[in-house]
Amino acid sequence: MTPKLSPLTQHLVERLFEHEEQAEAARRLAEECGNNLPFCKDYDEYKMERIRFAILRIGMGYMDEMQKAIDLAKRDGAMC
Repeated sequence: MTPKLSPLTQHLVERLFEHEEQAEAARRLAEECGNNLPFCKDYDEYKMERIRFAILRIGMGYMDEMQKAIDLAKRDGAMC
């Protein structure tokens, strides 16, 4: 099971994304940026924060940019 978002990660999603995009941004982080990333099999929502924060920082409220960062994290196990 993929880790849910930590309260701080959820707060950042709400700060960075427009209301209409917040649920989708949170869903992508939870489903695409969790235990399915290389070397993150045993990570919980708090251990995932560093990676998810980086993805949010790169995206800066833009869904397309956030998705590019997620795709990179899927390929680059060095993020963990």
